[in-house]
Amino acid sequence: MKDALRALFIAIGSGVAVKVNGLLAPKFGTTSSILISAAVSLIVAKLLNFIFLEIPTHIRISRMLLDPLARFEGYWAIVNAFPDQPYSYGKFVYDRRFKTYRYEGVGFDAKGRILLDWRTTTLLFDAKQNEISYLYKARTHGENSNNFAGYGMLTFWDGGGGTFDFGTDTWVEDRPEGSRRTTSRISRLQPQEIHKILGHSEVHGESDLRRLIPRLIEADLPCKDSQT
Repeated sequence: MKDALRALFIAIGSGVAVKVNGLLAPKFGTTSSILISAAVSLIVAKLLNFIFLEIPTHIRISRMLLDPLARFEGYWAIVNAFPDQPYSYGKFVYDRRFKTYRYEGVGFDAKGRILLDWRTTTLLFDAKQNEISYLYKARTHGENSNNFAGYGMLTFWDGGGGTFDFGTDTWVEDRPEGSRRTTSRISRLQPQEIHKILGHSEVHGESDLRRLIPRLIEADLPCKDSQT
């Protein structure tokens, strides 16, 4: 949709340029009028792009109309197959600075201790399959903290009406001591669930995480109701 709108804005700018050229050519000559018209065309296209594509990215409802990735925005509970890291918490968020999406989160043990954090560096979206392939970087916590990288694929299930509340995350860790692969179950944490625990519907920083994680473990995480 964005590409179609950008093409439309360029066409509108070109149309304005033709009108401007027709008005200015008799007064300023062909060369000058063409240069002015080209500048006007560029300004019009840029202005339309800013009004209709840039400004709306700051509002989630507008992003939902412009970018299919916006449907996955939010907080996600993750159940892993690893005994040492049975749970994770993920966040799919729009980064206004870089004008793109990222997937980030933390992994923790059965006692709620945070073991690592990760953030994607690259996302590739397959709209037909509702799949996101990604590369990520991670950092372990603790005395022997280290950095490592990996890759994975998120697959979201359409619950009907364009709602995506469950799915899977197949990912690979490439640690210095070796690699491992698993497929985790993911489910969306609804705003009302977060509000019930934190008193507000957004998760802000590690302090909120430390309050949220134990409650998710107590509830066996919402993923228990997801598809298998």
